[in-house]
Amino acid sequence: GIAIASLEPTSLATSKSYGVQFLGLDPYVDDQMPTPLAAKTHVNQISANRGAAYVIKDNGKTFAWGQKNPTLYSLPEIAKSGLSVIESTTKRSVFAIKEGQVIAWGDNRSGQTDVPEEAKSNVIEISPSLFHVMALKENGDLVSWGDNTQSIEKHNVPEEAQHNLIAIADGRDHSLTVTNDGKVFGWGDNSSGQTDVPEEAKNGVIAVSAGSDHSVALKSNGKVVAWGGEDGYGFGQADVPKEAQSGVTKIDAGADYTMALKNNGKIVIWGYDPSGFNTELIKNITGVVDISAGYQYPAVVNSESKLHLSVKPNKHSEIGENISLSATVLPRQVSGYVQFQDSENNVGQPLAIKDGKVTLITSNLATGVIHNLKAKFIPTIAQPISVSDSNTIKYIVGEKIKIPIGLSVDKKKFHSGETVIVTANVGIGSGTVWFKDNGKHFRAQDGLIPVGIDGKAI
Repeated sequence: GIAIASLEPTSLATSKSYGVQFLGLDPYVDDQMPTPLAAKTHVNQISANRGAAYVIKDNGKTFAWGQKNPTLYSLPEIAKSGLSVIESTTKRSVFAIKEGQVIAWGDNRSGQTDVPEEAKSNVIEISPSLFHVMALKENGDLVSWGDNTQSIEKHNVPEEAQHNLIAIADGRDHSLTVTNDGKVFGWGDNSSGQTDVPEEAKNGVIAVSAGSDHSVALKSNGKVVAWGGEDGYGFGQADVPKEAQSGVTKIDAGADYTMALKNNGKIVIWGYDPSGFNTELIKNITGVVDISAGYQYPAVVNSESKLHLSVKPNKHSEIGENISLSATVLPRQVSGYVQFQDSENNVGQPLAIKDGKVTLITSNLATGVIHNLKAKFIPTIAQPISVSDSNTIKYIVGEKIKIPIGLSVDKKKFHSGETVIVTANVGIGSGTVWFKDNGKHFRAQDGLIPVGIDGKAI
């Protein structure tokens, strides 16, 4: 038969692996059941609580581990992939978001895992407390269920605090919401002043988090505001250190302490320290992209980025046709810019990434030549630049250019079932190859074979 080889472009650059680090000793998670290997690389998101920890990997799979309480880290089939968020409580309940729907399992003594219909679509954020749950919908509406200690009805929560929201947080026995004009509302237990929202948190707030007896807000200028914790123990939860008064991009409150992630990839922790935080590690750690303040055991994801480049139309476009260059950066929490390039020449201006993605539309590539397209991710936190030039995409605009492909077979005659080696020598040394026999792919699954660094696909 006649064998035909055709090229498909691809570009994927990966720097060093990224994974979870615990900054204190969790006797329920880290000491008695070490972090599995799967949670030490290519982690996109971390969530930790007393007795269990969870990671969502960049391939969409979920891993959970822990000790003492299998309910917390035994994942049902529906939660093993495709989650955007996963959270647990210290009372054996677990909550996740999959394609906008809240799913829940575990302890249901207060109806906290009986997900209402309103929380089965278009949910973007979830915040569970011991026996109470809040969910935020795409339209800014609040949905809550479970124990009525924090219920909207019991506390006569104003309509303003239930709609047009951008953030929510459930503490042990109190709740917080943030409206789209940056104002924080609080209700529930106020025995430690945790719902006495200060004036500074009544404007410009973009995120909130709630601990056992304290509350934390992040303002749009990168400043952290905290209040509550007036329980007589003097843990200092409301004493925001100087390092957390500017440049903060994310906050998370544990039981009696708070973590803050800075825009330089470093973290700040303050409050009660029951587990012996590794202060030397905290001081020196860099490149952090996600944080999780477990009940009393903080965890981080520190990372070097992974960058994927794709181009549409695929391989070739007509003169004057718009070309779409798209870059995806993992983990998606990283912040920075992407510069698209043709060889060493910039294509357009650097673009800020949003949720790990950025796209450039252009029609300015020269015609009749092979373009060497790549993307460069320039982070704004302390981590290395990631460039997709390990597999640069070859692209043609206008008249198609013939790419020489030499084909060889190790034997001219062979019997059925006998192994045959077919080699394609590709002129540009990049991409993947299809092998065909009379129009049919050699592989039933239509598999592509990558071109090696020597320009050969075998």
